[in-house]
Amino acid sequence: MARQSAAALAVVRPRMLRAEPPAELTAVEASFWRAVVETKPPEWFLPDTYPLLLAYCRARSASEIIAQQLAAFEPAWMETPEGLARYDKLTQIQARQTMLLATLATKMRLAQQSRYTETAANTAAKHGLAGTKPWQRAKEA
Repeated sequence: MARQSAAALAVVRPRMLRAEPPAELTAVEASFWRAVVETKPPEWFLPDTYPLLLAYCRARSASEIIAQQLAAFEPAWMETPEGLARYDKLTQIQARQTMLLATLATKMRLAQQSRYTETAANTAAKHGLAGTKPWQRAKEA
């Protein structure tokens, strides 16, 4: 690596700010925006990527609404044709939202698939929990 001159080191580079959520997002969608943006360096999300991030936040919000509907669904409701049809529709919507989230996350390099080569992912999977220190593991509830 080449050494930098004193003049190059003296140049003050402006600090990039993290992308703020657009005003058109709901409060929940804006919180998703901030949570995603905080996981990456400030220059990761530039204006040309905002539409993808906006779509991701909206899809995540919709996915959570469907998840709440499914969590509140009573199994006894499936004994009627209407209940079974509603359950089927909700699970179809959930599957579509999950695929949309996965696609958008991959395009923005948010998913593990985007971060690991096949070999590195295989190595990480083999090590799993055995390779982590006790303080690195999630606390059990």
